[in-house]
Amino acid sequence: MCIEELKEEDSEFRLLVWKIHGKSERLRFLKDTHSKSPEISKGIDNLSQAVENERHALERNSIFTAMRTASDKKKRKKASRYLRGKDAHTLDGKGISKRADIDPAYYEYAYDSLSQYVHAYPFSIEQLGHLDPDDAESINLFNMTTSIAGHYFAKSLKEMYRIFGDPYQEFLDPDLGTQIDIMIGVMRDYKKQF
Repeated sequence: MCIEELKEEDSEFRLLVWKIHGKSERLRFLKDTHSKSPEISKGIDNLSQAVENERHALERNSIFTAMRTASDKKKRKKASRYLRGKDAHTLDGKGISKRADIDPAYYEYAYDSLSQYVHAYPFSIEQLGHLDPDDAESINLFNMTTSIAGHYFAKSLKEMYRIFGDPYQEFLDPDLGTQIDIMIGVMRDYKKQF
């Protein structure tokens, strides 16, 4: 959905933040087992060392160093969270939306709608066992999710075509490009629609 040209240092920074978070979470999970198993203990030691190695690499990264020594307290706090593995991403949903030319208000709408939908449907898992493709109620379970996700899929598809070309053009409906552009327009100009 959001494809950027990144300098190597920025790419390394994002990857290290992601790796530290993932390994820190696995480490926390292993420690929370309170296992006496020698295999688990060895795994904890190995993973602890891997996290430390990633942290040292992050501390050498110029983007991280700039954050850590910034006069802005929020940047320093964020740097500390990255180092401790508390955050997995350097951009939030709104930041990604802006860079992908999607109105952040659409992102908020989609996030809130899908969140409310998921939490308001506590019996959806049980209902999945009763899905029948010929039953309208079964199909309604997926309608809202797919209608919102479709816009993000359209944006991703457009980016893939931009980068890799359109190898399936001869098989697709000729109106598909127009439909994709309309869906992307809804996301980009969401506030203007009201």
